[in-house]
Amino acid sequence: MIYVIRHGETDLNKIAIMQGGGTNPPLNELGHKQAFERGQTLVNLGIEKIYCSDLIRTKQTADEMNKSLNLPITYNSLLRETYYGIMEGKMESVINSNPALRAICDAIDNGDNDAHFKDGESRNMSASRFVKFLKTLDDKTKNLLIVTHGGILRNYLKVYGNIDFKVSNCGGASFDLDKNLCPINITLIGKARE
Repeated sequence: MIYVIRHGETDLNKIAIMQGGGTNPPLNELGHKQAFERGQTLVNLGIEKIYCSDLIRTKQTADEMNKSLNLPITYNSLLRETYYGIMEGKMESVINSNPALRAICDAIDNGDNDAHFKDGESRNMSASRFVKFLKTLDDKTKNLLIVTHGGILRNYLKVYGNIDFKVSNCGGASFDLDKNLCPINITLIGKARE
């Protein structure tokens, strides 16, 4: 079973700033608490190894969870958040005041997995990067923990699992992989983000 968990809260999450693969804020106090508590829920699942995005918010999340798990951590840049191009580091509210940006979001919401912000990644690109990471795993049948970001996990689940789940901080999903690295036996972890 693979357990994929989004990082804990950052101050940019609180004020709805788009933080993709090119934005690197740390966790805030609540984010550290969320991560530690999530780690405690994973203790008896037989997890053997942790893989983690190399951005600070995921590293701090993995470190907090690892206080309960005490496992080796491997960092990988393929697990970084979807890159949002011209929207990196900008308020999400900017989208609603710009018809061109709103049209891109509407296209994505309506199933266009190739739509993306200028200089950014599409849903397909982000999901394919996650699959590229999965291909690097030596034993895909082991119980593994992947600490990553909400966007890349959401994109993978949507493109390869046909599930659209807005992942909350320290939420995520568990699943097995079929021979094509698609998620099967999916269980969602935590509440959906609004």
